Amino acid sequence: MRLPLLCIFAVLLLTSSICLSWPYTGQPNWQSDDERFTTSVAVADVDHDGYQDIIAANYKHPYDYTWETIAYWDEDQFGDHLCFYLNDYPAAGFGNHIDFSETIPGKKCWECLAVGDYNHDSWPDLAAGTLIGLGDDGFDYVFQNIGGNFSSSGNLTTSKSQDTHCLRWADVNLNGLLDLLILGFKGEIDIYYDVDNGLGGVDSRS
Repeated sequence: MRLPLLCIFAVLLLTSSICLSWPYTGQPNWQSDDERFTTSVAVADVDHDGYQDIIAANYKHPYDYTWETIAYWDEDQFGDHLCFYLNDYPAAGFGNHIDFSETIPGKKCWECLAVGDYNHDSWPDLAAGTLIGLGDDGFDYVFQNIGGNFSSSGNLTTSKSQDTHCLRWADVNLNGLLDLLILGFKGEIDIYYDVDNGLGGVDSRS
């Protein structure tokens, strides 16, 4: 008697899982206003209005680019800007994109993002990693959030040019400050310890 009951229970469980409906709307409720090669997104309340905003890392690279043909490409054909979309919900949803890397450091092949309040001012700051696009330009950056906008001055830059695969904020040495972990494509992990709210020493581990 137990075996048929177990079979019935298994069938009911299977059919109930198959019949679960898609819990979201059939079509996107919002789409970004431009078509860009976006490689990564992060979510944070950039402007402290209580709603989560979207930060996007964008990338541009000629499809037929090779190191042998690097001399034939113009710098304008490489890289794009970091941008964010402010969440104005429920009034108008997300607004148009706002580029914030036009001047410093300019266009880059942005690859990955990590959000963290590294200087303890209650505003979410941004770490951004890049790929090497045109020569020795694959550095990593930390953008300070000043009053709801990412500053184009006073930012931090690593001295090591590499293809960065991933970044993470974490208090590695348990001193109450966020350290920055950077994973390069070659598998090496660089740890930048935060010293007095300014990233200091480097501990490279593969």
